[in-house]
Amino acid sequence: MSTSNFKNKCVTQVNCIYCDSLLCMRGMKAVLLADTEIELFSTDVPPNRAVDFVASCYSTESCKCKLRDIACLKCGNVVGYHVVLASCLIIRKVQPFHILTEV
Repeated sequence: MSTSNFKNKCVTQVNCIYCDSLLCMRGMKAVLLADTEIELFSTDVPPNRAVDFVASCYSTESCKCKLRDIACLKCGNVVGYHVVLASCLIIRKVQPFHILTEV
């Protein structure tokens, strides 16, 4: 997506799907690149004081990027993931934090 397309997208507040705690004020609606049926929010601003990293880095079958899950600090549930190391050309062009909108 070009920079001009990002300028036309709305940003919104994103809350935890489990406890409704505020996670981010700059969420942008997106889809999971590996499965475009899954909707999520991405953000360019780390959700400080709302989430923390859990477990170790991992990669998926479709991509060798290094990912790490993030969990809500209020309820402890995993709410998304962070792209720690982008190895795919496509991933390098998107935001680093991704928050899932459904379980």
